[in-house]
Amino acid sequence: LIFLFFLLPSLGFSVWNEIYFMQLIASGLEIKEIDALRITGSNIFNLLMCLGFLFAAVGISGLSRVNLMISREEGMIFIQDFNKGVKQNIKNNIVMFLVYGILIYFSLLAINNLNNENLLTYFPLAIVQGIFFPMLLISVNTNAIYSWTVKDHFRNGFTIYIRNRLVILLFSLCHTSI
Repeated sequence: LIFLFFLLPSLGFSVWNEIYFMQLIASGLEIKEIDALRITGSNIFNLLMCLGFLFAAVGISGLSRVNLMISREEGMIFIQDFNKGVKQNIKNNIVMFLVYGILIYFSLLAINNLNNENLLTYFPLAIVQGIFFPMLLISVNTNAIYSWTVKDHFRNGFTIYIRNRLVILLFSLCHTSI
C-alpha cells in the first residue's frame, strides 16, 4: 500500500490521459484534429507518466531497506529505516528507473506515432517489459543488499534473469498484469 502511494503520479497521469482522450471524442472535432490532439496529448502524458517513475524510485529505495530488515527478522523503526534506505539506494534506483522510463517512453512513442494496427509496433514495449522489467526488479532487490555500481546491477540482474528466466518471467507477467 505504501508503494502504491509512490506510484500515484504515474497512475494519475495515465488516467488523466484517458480522460483527456474521452473529452476529445466528446468535443465534436473532426477525426483528423482528434487524432493529432490525441497523439500530442498521449506523448506529453506518457512523458509525465515516465517521470513519475522517478518518484516511485524514491519509494522503492526506502521500502527495499524495510523489506530487507523484515526478511532478516531484525528489529526496525519504519521511518528511520525507510529514510536510511532512501539515502543508501536512491542513486542507483534513480538511474535504473530513469533508464526504464526512457525505454518505456520511446516504446509508447512508437506505438502512438506509428500505425498501431500493426503488431510490430508493440514489439519494443514487449522487449522492455519482457527483458528489462525483470532485470529492474532483480536490481532493485539486490540494491538493498549489495553496494554495486549501476553497471554491475544491470549485468548481474541480466545474469540472474538468464539463469532463472522462467520463474522470473512468470513473476513479472503476474506483476505486470495486476
